[in-house]
Amino acid sequence: MIIIGCICQGNGIGKDGKIPWKNKSDMAFFRKKTDGCTVLVGKNTILPPLKNRNIVVLESRDTIDKLEYRDALLIGGSKVWIDAFIKGYVNEIYLTVIDEYYECDTFFPVQYLHNFNLEYIEKLDEKTRIFYYKKI
Repeated sequence: MIIIGCICQGNGIGKDGKIPWKNKSDMAFFRKKTDGCTVLVGKNTILPPLKNRNIVVLESRDTIDKLEYRDALLIGGSKVWIDAFIKGYVNEIYLTVIDEYYECDTFFPVQYLHNFNLEYIEKLDEKTRIFYYKKI
């Protein structure tokens, strides 16, 4: 599986079930990367309508074990990312980093990045970069 996520300074991903920022560069990257793909999302993650994508909502942690979507994009949230990391399903990560601080109550599980090599960093704009990781 491939994780696609976005964090701010402090590794935050959300506040009260919503993304606390609007970042055009990240959204453009996300739209391009997920267009025509199957995306997996946890039941607590709030999404805007996404056209031209097969969206699979994971109702429980056990669901990820039963999926045949090993080439799918896992777009959040934190609980399903942790589950996928623990079970060894994640092979690649596209992690957008916004160089600003936002108040968050949900965070990206950075403790699992030690099993990955940072392959490259792509600058999207002055405050936004994509970090691409591959499993060791």
